[in-house]
Amino acid sequence: MHLIRNSMDHGIESPEARAEGEAGTAVIHLAARHSGASVPELRSRDDGGINAEAVSLQGNRARPYAENAQLSDQEIFSFIFQPGFSTAKQVTDG
Repeated sequence: MHLIRNSMDHGIESPEARAEGEAGTAVIHLAARHSGASVPELRSRDDGGINAEAVSLQGNRARPYAENAQLSDQEIFSFIFQPGFSTAKQVTDG
């Protein structure tokens, strides 16, 4: 459920709000398969990108870093894996 909600909260926007070059209709791909003894493998992908500036700002609010810190995209994008992290203005209730 979390993967689907996250894709919807962050990957779906109105046709007017979609970035230049994106199709007018958003697409979410969900795939599941059995992998190993008992652990299913779940993958979620949407056709949107990650707004590094929004992630960086929210990440700094959650875990402040030095004002002049030069974070790499990889460091910025690692914030999205922190528990409870979200850039959504309104989070979907599960």
